[in-house]
Amino acid sequence: MWFVVQIKLCLLQPCTESLFLALFHEFRVTLSPVLMEMIQSNHALVSPSDLNAILRKDAVYNAVGLAAFELYDEV
Repeated sequence: MWFVVQIKLCLLQPCTESLFLALFHEFRVTLSPVLMEMIQSNHALVSPSDLNAILRKDAVYNAVGLAAFELYDEV
């Protein structure tokens, strides 16, 4: 069962990343400040035992990496 869930997540990730890029490209003016605020609020060190904080930081850094071309003037 775990293996099936893992495969479904691997197939879903590229689709969600493509959707994120399309939305970010279309609504860059609105979403850039939100993403920049998320960077500022998640830049502090987190405890290795705080899984939620680690996953949140990973998600923000992944979003920044995906939108790096669009954020060139912001950073």
